[in-house]
Amino acid sequence: MTLRITPHKLYFILLQGLSILFWGIPEIFQKPFKIALLLFLAYVFIYFVYKKQVNVKNVLLLVIFQLALFLSGYLGSFQSNIINIALSATGIMCLPLLVSPLTEKEKKSLRHLCYFLCFLMFIQLLIFRSKDGRPSLGYELNFSGAYLFLFFLYSDYLKFKFGKLFVICASFLLLSRLLILSIICFYVIRFVQKVWTIRLNFNWRIFLFISYIAFFIFNVWFLLNVEKGVAYDSSVERLGTLNDNSNVLRFTINVAVLNGVLQDSNLRFGYGQVTDDKCPEYTERYTLMPHNELLDSIVEFGYVFTIISFVFSTMYIRKLFKYQLFCYFIPCVIYTLILWVRFWVVPSLEMFFLYSLLMLKMNEHEKNITNS
Repeated sequence: MTLRITPHKLYFILLQGLSILFWGIPEIFQKPFKIALLLFLAYVFIYFVYKKQVNVKNVLLLVIFQLALFLSGYLGSFQSNIINIALSATGIMCLPLLVSPLTEKEKKSLRHLCYFLCFLMFIQLLIFRSKDGRPSLGYELNFSGAYLFLFFLYSDYLKFKFGKLFVICASFLLLSRLLILSIICFYVIRFVQKVWTIRLNFNWRIFLFISYIAFFIFNVWFLLNVEKGVAYDSSVERLGTLNDNSNVLRFTINVAVLNGVLQDSNLRFGYGQVTDDKCPEYTERYTLMPHNELLDSIVEFGYVFTIISFVFSTMYIRKLFKYQLFCYFIPCVIYTLILWVRFWVVPSLEMFFLYSLLMLKMNEHEKNITNS
């Protein structure tokens, strides 16, 4: 078993492939390309194991994770997403062996690709519409915002100013409050980092846990204290409205699922896929899926697997939890609190991309320190 190219070159090709997949191909056409990419990541992992480049501890950790995943599907509700998660986890395990600093020539090549991707996203914004008529990418509107923000971070790493400007303009077409908030948060944190340098020695898991607890407390406080009844509005006025019916419904479902963790035995191993009313039992009890990555994982896979998945997914990221990366970390944490994206808890291709981007950014920072 051999790879005819270096791990670095392989990663560069994967980065190009992920870029085209996320931003160049509408979601309705992505499935065969996504499966091919996931299977290839599994092959790469097997190659590294064959070459004894993955230590036994990590192999055992992956085996435990895979067993927990399929046990969750067996005891709860088996779904096709389980295969995607299992294959994504093998790819994430390969990251330390794949990711290495990109050359200036490679960055330039990626910037050229990003110009083309901006054109393809512009075409999507002209064609696709959300349910309330707003422009969108080929994804569901909230997911469109999440992928646009990942492109914003990607453009920042590549020093691709046009890409960042494109996302900022697109955010006002989508009127996505979360996307606009994340961009503002990015620039505020970056400004603070320029004027205030601090040393942090903080556990990433504890930080994320505290963030979830604080957000859940806010959900309860909001429902108890904030005036309700503001009609949902898809116009620009929505940007200044927090207490509309849309947010009230989201926070209500989040709190209901939190209560269900203590009372609903189905949440031990999950309901399975609950989007598009695919699980009437769940829909009858909770109405809609929760708008929170942790709660969404609990609903679909149960809290037993979610705990195991959280430990697995944060195994590498805790080494990257540095003050210099906070302008990347914090907005993504905001996304994981308010939307069902898969950035930090459940392995996914999005997590593979985000983790590798953080590794590249950390390598760049360490290089700057060495050269200074």
